[in-house]
Amino acid sequence: KHTIDIIDSVPLIHTHPTPLMGYGRIVKRIMDVVGGTIGIIIASPIMLLVAIAVKISDPAGPILMHGKQQKRLTRYNRPFKVYKFRSHYAKFDGKTDEEVFRMVGKPELIEEYRKNGDKLDHDFRVTPVGRFIRRFSLDELPQLFNVVKGDISLVGPRALVPHELSAYDKKHVLLAVKSGLTGLAVVSGRRSISFEERRRIDLYYVQNWSLWLDITILLKTCLVIFQKDN
Repeated sequence: KHTIDIIDSVPLIHTHPTPLMGYGRIVKRIMDVVGGTIGIIIASPIMLLVAIAVKISDPAGPILMHGKQQKRLTRYNRPFKVYKFRSHYAKFDGKTDEEVFRMVGKPELIEEYRKNGDKLDHDFRVTPVGRFIRRFSLDELPQLFNVVKGDISLVGPRALVPHELSAYDKKHVLLAVKSGLTGLAVVSGRRSISFEERRRIDLYYVQNWSLWLDITILLKTCLVIFQKDN
């Protein structure tokens, strides 16, 4: 954050570190390890059932997403492999969105896809089981392992895919904190908000972080998952 004071007609700019710098980062990491571990234990039976369903629905492919679709960026633009259950047909797995649309002869869909926040109203790539697990965010559960590993946090800004990096200044504050499994933007509209609005909300979160805010977001996430319009 920056504040400006005027002293003897001279503007003085004060730079204030965000709450996620210093001790806040330590507190958040402890919460991630404890919360992520508990989450894995509780969600293990569900993850087992989802893994079986994914394999039965499309036996040709792996259970987890792999290849280029795995790559995300977290703090300081560090790349990591995100763990997610595969929701696409195997023939599309491991390919970028652009490659898939060219593969099916519909390169024009990429513009609609990006404009709508990286989604299509009727995504032909997604399996029936994939639609179900995405509807309730069950495909995201393996990311609890990313949380415990330290790749991401339980709560934080959305993890970027490489092509989105150009929309940010290299010193942007959002690039200096870990991405999150969920976040303030998720509970503020999930898929219905634009990229710019999502970025503004993520920035507010970083500048106003508190342990209570994280707990509130985690509780609201559980409610948002079951809302019909999301």
